[in-house]
Amino acid sequence: MKQVPGESRLGLGDEKNPLALWAHVHYQSNRSDLSVELLKDLLEKAGVVTNDRWIKAEFLFASIDRDNPRVELTLYSIT
Repeated sequence: MKQVPGESRLGLGDEKNPLALWAHVHYQSNRSDLSVELLKDLLEKAGVVTNDRWIKAEFLFASIDRDNPRVELTLYSIT
């Protein structure tokens, strides 16, 4: 959560403005399963979204990057 910049803490999403999440998780190894629930909880806790229940669509991708594990994500308005 420390890596979420202040300008990204926008409080996105509400009943009239649902969101879609595009996430590419680059894992360090094959041991991890692709689960976006922790990511969505973090987005809410960091103030990026008002509530993760407003994320109504998810597009999830996973790959291995042993040298640079990371998450790349984009939130889109779907109204």
